[in-house]
Amino acid sequence: MRSSAHSCGVEVCVNRMKDLGLNKGLKNLECLRQKLVDITDRFTGFEAQSLNVHVDFPLFQKMALPVASGKTKIAGIKNQSRVDVRPVP
Repeated sequence: MRSSAHSCGVEVCVNRMKDLGLNKGLKNLECLRQKLVDITDRFTGFEAQSLNVHVDFPLFQKMALPVASGKTKIAGIKNQSRVDVRPVP
């Protein structure tokens, strides 16, 4: 999982090491590194699960069309490219 985290460009920043239960110092560097790797792995796993969405494409296209409600027209979803929204095999 760690390799996918690096390919996505995920980076973790820590301003207060006490938030992770650590003190400043070189002796805590390896523990800090492991905690940040674990955080990155959990985040990329959640991100992959969230973005792996299977869509009923014809229904999605119909829902994206503009809707008329009385004299008001509600805009639909503007999709610049059909390649952006496609079913996942």
